[in-house]
Amino acid sequence: MANHAISQHVSASLTRIPSQPGPADRSPLQPGYRLVPTQIGQPGNTATVWISCPLFCTIDHANERQIAVEDVWHSGDLIDLEMPHHDGSALLAFFRLGLDPHSSNPAQRIPFIFAEDGDSSVGRYMTPDDLERFCDQAAETLAQLRAMAHACRVLDREAAAERAA
Repeated sequence: MANHAISQHVSASLTRIPSQPGPADRSPLQPGYRLVPTQIGQPGNTATVWISCPLFCTIDHANERQIAVEDVWHSGDLIDLEMPHHDGSALLAFFRLGLDPHSSNPAQRIPFIFAEDGDSSVGRYMTPDDLERFCDQAAETLAQLRAMAHACRVLDREAAAERAA
């Protein structure tokens, strides 16, 4: 009889407890992110810390130690823009996605595009709109360069025909 009374009391109490979110509702990760191990600390005195890392990031945080969690940043694969020539090719610029979650610059705390030219260490931060404008300008320039290549071929053929005559 006593057990029955206790059961009724417990059952009545449980209905007042709000429902708790299930495991799928508790993910601390935003869509497009994963948890990765990261080495943090001084040489010889490091700890593994699990951080949120965007899916585009190709940095091996487990093996590229940082002093503090605030020093961890994220980078995607490089996309190179090269110019071929008679002696090989020259790197004109390269681009990558980046994210610096603890940056003092709010624009770098969200994904951005970083571009550098092939000769200096000076880089430029770009928004998606900046990169799209660059691509539009590059498409126009590429059309002009194709026309130049075509004109050069025509002139080369004409010169070769004159030499053969």
